[in-house]
Amino acid sequence: MKRPMGLKPLNLVKVNETPQFGKMLADEVCYVHGSNSSSFPGLVRFRALLSMEEIDGTSWFDRNRLGSGERGYTCHHIYQNQPISQGVSMHYLQNFQESLSAYSYQGLTVGNYSVLYGFSRDVSINAKIVDHPLSKGGINIDFIKAIYVPHQYISKAKEALSLIPRLQQVVFPLLV
Repeated sequence: MKRPMGLKPLNLVKVNETPQFGKMLADEVCYVHGSNSSSFPGLVRFRALLSMEEIDGTSWFDRNRLGSGERGYTCHHIYQNQPISQGVSMHYLQNFQESLSAYSYQGLTVGNYSVLYGFSRDVSINAKIVDHPLSKGGINIDFIKAIYVPHQYISKAKEALSLIPRLQQVVFPLLV
């Protein structure tokens, strides 16, 4: 079938050929979690990304509103023995774009920016949900291999993570 006049072919790039995918492979990232920079204060305070049930049981969030993450389905199932409220939702490496588009823009305001957390393969995964990785409970900072932010926010992200020097060392530009 002939292409109509003036219609250019699609310029599709395979995910595994994108610079971001290559960088994450080099950083030994296995799972990703899209969020935004308002997650940094909680990450520094608790030294982990917490599950919704862990967040709900912590009075710190009463004063410091949760400014990132998915709230609808996760909150709806809290304390109903549903895995989604008991862990942190992630994506497999090859689905990093979905993680960014679906989650890093939730709660995004003028004062914050997109963040893509990259985790090692050692994160304990809930076996009840196979097609969408979900951690068992919160994810300790020891499992964070990389934190990707837009290049113009690198220094701002490192400043926000200044109490945990190891995390400052794994802040990299988001290559999308």
